[in-house]
Amino acid sequence: SPPGTPSDGVPGTAPAEILVHPNGRLLFASNRRVADVPPPLADSIAPFALDPATGLLTPLPHATAGIANPRHLALDPTGTWLYASNQSTGTIVPFRLDPATGALAPGGDPVRSPTPVCLVFGRA
Repeated sequence: SPPGTPSDGVPGTAPAEILVHPNGRLLFASNRRVADVPPPLADSIAPFALDPATGLLTPLPHATAGIANPRHLALDPTGTWLYASNQSTGTIVPFRLDPATGALAPGGDPVRSPTPVCLVFGRA
């Protein structure tokens, strides 16, 4: 199975985005369904603890709430919010991120956007 899928594998999925947190200790991958694979892990955000010295990854619990064909991931400038762009459903889903543990929690209602494929934060 591709990187970013659970250790037992979910055939028919592939990561679309790989994102490293500014602290260098967390990595996130978006899993997209590319075949007729049932939820919940077919579409998910897969966080990993990243050892900066060795580059080794340790899987953390997946986030699946509101995720459907996630195309892109973005972190806000504070590093405490992760946003997932769901290309096929036209939504951007916010997650509260604990930068110390990598834990993702639902962060509110999705925002509607026609075919979101990339998120970029600008300077105010």
